[in-house]
Amino acid sequence: MIVDVDIGNTRIKWRIVGEADIFYFSGDDQFPEQWRALPQGSRFRVSSVLSADQTHKFCDQLALLSAAPVEIATVRSSFGGVSVAYRDVASFGVDRWLALLAARKRCPAMDCVVVHAGTALVADFLRADGQHLGGYIIGGWQTSLRALGEAAQVLQSSIGGQLNPTHGFPGTTTMECIAAGTSLLFRGFLLELACAASAHLNSPAWLFAGGDADKLVQLYEGLEKAYMPEDFAMGNPQCVPALVLDGLAIALP
Repeated sequence: MIVDVDIGNTRIKWRIVGEADIFYFSGDDQFPEQWRALPQGSRFRVSSVLSADQTHKFCDQLALLSAAPVEIATVRSSFGGVSVAYRDVASFGVDRWLALLAARKRCPAMDCVVVHAGTALVADFLRADGQHLGGYIIGGWQTSLRALGEAAQVLQSSIGGQLNPTHGFPGTTTMECIAAGTSLLFRGFLLELACAASAHLNSPAWLFAGGDADKLVQLYEGLEKAYMPEDFAMGNPQCVPALVLDGLAIALP
């Protein structure tokens, strides 16, 4: 049995290879009970955006729970048909790299825009020949809301509710105004991203991963086509929440 684990900044995602279900838990929670009784020959494949010390601490704690060996993915400059644009590949996020590997396998003959919507909102450009062109990073959906609440404490109670990501009209309550403003902010990012993609990529596939992928897909689909470049996208956007986990199978077969 193989257990794939994606350690993010705010939560941990995992699944058993061959099974459809994806599970989540906080780094402060206890390890899942399913990890305690793995069959002989099992192993863990781990992606971690934490520091090396934090990652090794996690693996040391895991070793106390299970005898299954732990393999940690590390970025390679050229691997799996993907060549990373960073000169210092050690500074390139392993989750971004794994997502590119999975995107390359999923869309082998197409240019791709890979959007990871988590603590940070990250977009990477990948050509059909496997050359990574670089990317863009801004604060993610939840990060932006938390920053607003921390900067203006009077708004914290308003931000605590669920926001409609496609709210496009000016708000008439504080909650509606925050929803409308946040929607405008991220729609603008996607629109500018599409313009940049049209200059560097040819009819790219758009793949959305991460915890807020569904919100970004809704915004993407709601953009007025009149304002988009002609070659903005080819077909519908793909929401692939487990793209990083898919990449683990390529990096650590």
